[in-house]
Amino acid sequence: MAFSFACSDLLDYVNHYYVYNWSFLMLERILHVVGLFFLFNYIVAYNKLFKKQEIREVIRGSENVLV
Repeated sequence: MAFSFACSDLLDYVNHYYVYNWSFLMLERILHVVGLFFLFNYIVAYNKLFKKQEIREVIRGSENVLV
């Protein structure tokens, strides 16, 4: 994920200051979109894991109330 953002920024820098090439521009944009895709997948997976952990803690806590 971070690698695709770094390459995207590097290509953007080269494209702006040294050589303007439409293929660099398209590759930069594709790498940026791929980085966003991986970032959102990571966020969704982390939140699912966190919710499952919260539910387990609530269930364990409610079991001790009846004792």
